[in-house]
Amino acid sequence: MDELLRQAYERRERLRQELKLVENLIADYLRLEAHTLNRAKPANYELSLEAPASTRQRLTGAELNNVMDAAEAVIAEAGKPLSRSELMDRLESQGFHFPGTDKTKVFGTNLWRSKRFLNLKGIGYWPKGVPLPAKYQSAEKRHSMLSDPD
Repeated sequence: MDELLRQAYERRERLRQELKLVENLIADYLRLEAHTLNRAKPANYELSLEAPASTRQRLTGAELNNVMDAAEAVIAEAGKPLSRSELMDRLESQGFHFPGTDKTKVFGTNLWRSKRFLNLKGIGYWPKGVPLPAKYQSAEKRHSMLSDPD
């Protein structure tokens, strides 16, 4: 039974990796298509009372879900909580891209908003659905993004 479960976990991870690649391909294609279309259009200098559309890049819902799934897998592989910087470095090494000028801060905000992780003060993030290792049971859990950044 243990072997069957191990194989299921491995298969799930392979499927997540494949899905991640497909999602990245789609996102890259859409960005390229939007960039090409924007370059082909003539400049528009009409006055408008409407606020300009945000130029801030964001991860789509599917991309964000893939990132959070991958973050859980990375933490599980490490077997210990990881800081947002450690998580982001490992995810970037797997091919994930994070928009923004302060990518680590944006990533941390998304970790909080996902409500999928505990933040252990001074230690890092741990998936809520996974039992916390005994070594970290007494660690202080942060309940607000506004307290000390990790």
